[in-house]
Amino acid sequence: MSPTIPSAGVNHPWIGQLDDSMSPTIPSAGVNHPWIGNVALTPLDRGKFVRVHFAQLPTAARNALSATPRTTHVKLQINVNATTNSGPCYPDNVRFES
Repeated sequence: MSPTIPSAGVNHPWIGQLDDSMSPTIPSAGVNHPWIGNVALTPLDRGKFVRVHFAQLPTAARNALSATPRTTHVKLQINVNATTNSGPCYPDNVRFES
């Protein structure tokens, strides 16, 4: 995933984080929101897209994503300490890689 963090107006001591709820749910494979960790946004460059990585997916989720295509849901949760002038935080290029 490559989020962009607004360049102005964000509370700089703590920008925010991407949370573990950015996890796949594949009902037919019994995969329901596996823990994949979180990523701090504070050290990222502001005003441009920056690629971030989560911990490796659990084996069951990785196997289900590699198998025959199935209905998969991904929930993105971005917690940002924003002000009225901070602007949007855009996610881009969301993918699962092995």
